[in-house]
Amino acid sequence: MTHYCKWKYEENEKGKGIERKETIMKNLFKKIGALLMAAVMVLSMCTAVFAAQEPTAADTATITVNNVEAGLTVTAYQITKAKYEAGKGFQGYEKVDSNYVIADVLAPTAKEVTALAKVVAGSADGVQLKGNGTTYTAKVAAGYWIVLVTAGTNTPAKVYNPMLAGVYYSVNGTDNTMTSTPIDASQKWSLNGTEAYAKSNEVTVDKAIVEPGSGNSKGDDVAIGDEVNYKITSTIPDYSAEYNKKNSQVTYTIHDTLNGLAVKEGSVVVKVGGETVTAGNATFTLTAKDQTVTVAFAKEFILSHGGKNVEVTYTATLTDDTKVNFDAHTNTVYVEYTNSPSSDTTARTDEKKTYHYTFAIDGNINGSSETANRTTTELVKVDENEKVISTKSESQIDSSKEIHVGAGATFTLTSTTDPNKVYTATTDENGYMTFKGLDAGTYKLVETVAPEGFTLDTQEHTVVITPKYNADGTLASYSITIDGKTTSTYEATYDNGVIEEIIGESHVTKIKNTKMGTLPSTGGMGTYLFTIIGVVVMAVAAGAFFISRRRGSEE
Repeated sequence: MTHYCKWKYEENEKGKGIERKETIMKNLFKKIGALLMAAVMVLSMCTAVFAAQEPTAADTATITVNNVEAGLTVTAYQITKAKYEAGKGFQGYEKVDSNYVIADVLAPTAKEVTALAKVVAGSADGVQLKGNGTTYTAKVAAGYWIVLVTAGTNTPAKVYNPMLAGVYYSVNGTDNTMTSTPIDASQKWSLNGTEAYAKSNEVTVDKAIVEPGSGNSKGDDVAIGDEVNYKITSTIPDYSAEYNKKNSQVTYTIHDTLNGLAVKEGSVVVKVGGETVTAGNATFTLTAKDQTVTVAFAKEFILSHGGKNVEVTYTATLTDDTKVNFDAHTNTVYVEYTNSPSSDTTARTDEKKTYHYTFAIDGNINGSSETANRTTTELVKVDENEKVISTKSESQIDSSKEIHVGAGATFTLTSTTDPNKVYTATTDENGYMTFKGLDAGTYKLVETVAPEGFTLDTQEHTVVITPKYNADGTLASYSITIDGKTTSTYEATYDNGVIEEIIGESHVTKIKNTKMGTLPSTGGMGTYLFTIIGVVVMAVAAGAFFISRRRGSEE
């Protein structure tokens, strides 16, 4: 029994050992299988990695240019390209044109880029990038590309420097930009494009009236002969080294055109960076004559003063009195400048304007509306009975009466703040008088010569001209008050600085004259009474005279 049990135990242990061995073998086979599967997967992955296609000229990648304003043209021009051989793939880089001056096709210098930008600009081989106003992209072939941003005459006033963008082959994920190491189908390769960030300088200009009486530096009223002080401000672009070439043109010129004002000789002062600069070949040339001020800076001065503020001040005198009321003397300034080192063409900033107005009494409203030729009627001559002066039809007066006051009444209009501003006008055949070239303010109107056959009007009349201006300097409205009563009020509406409509009305102020030798009328009975009294007095005097003489003769 004992032996039997022992045998049985040994048998059981032997069976368990066999089972353990079988389990171990199964696990071993599983692990081997797993390793084999892993190996297969690795091999398959290696096949995917290394069994690549051969690089060809059809390969493209995306280049990206950032920081470009909308409305501009972004164009890429290829200056180096990849070389390929059938069965061997990529073999390095070479110049697109053998005449291109590039010492190292893998690393063009800034000087070389500048020179080539001028050569390639505008060629038919350029690739235009597309964008949304900030970022511009294009798919292009391997090599180096010069990217130029160009602006037309009416596009944003910025100067963009040439950029260099590259498209290059990378092997096994390494960043080996512009390597000449051959790449074939046995290698894992990719084609990568670079990003470029546009560098620009914005060119702006502004013009202001110095110490305007209106308080608006863009719009003011002046009288004929008045002097006006102006200040123009701008900034010289900070041009890059690409612009500093022997034969390149670099322009930065301020153009200022006046309307109805003449520049005062010797009044122009130019400051750069706060320092006064004298005109000369190495600085700037100045044209300041009649109605033009032009400041053209020299190339060397521009390049050496990039980023400096420019201030031009001068004085002008109003000489033209043909524009009155809403018809403004509009003065305009802009800057002409170089915006590309690859071209001699120039761009220009937006125009900035100032507006000057002079006013008229009994003058045209002017402007650009259908009421442009309408004449105002603020003053008219009448007799002592306020009878009208003319049979000519006027809406403000009774035109059915005979002429009572003829032409020839002379008036003076004198500023209460400046006694040197004295204006003279004589009534026409219709009794109207026209004063032109007036600025805003208070005046005294006095008759100095009466019409023939009439006595002088000794009353002093107060005339006040009050304008209001829009923010851009254009005249919003003006009113004329005579002797405390508003005579004329006109208001204009504008569309982008152009008058659409002028509304308002004028109420004529009648100035009386009395006929010489005529007593003021007090009614019919009053006239008869004075006549009777006069006759009685004369009769009594005559009777007394004769009685006195008779008594004298009797004695």
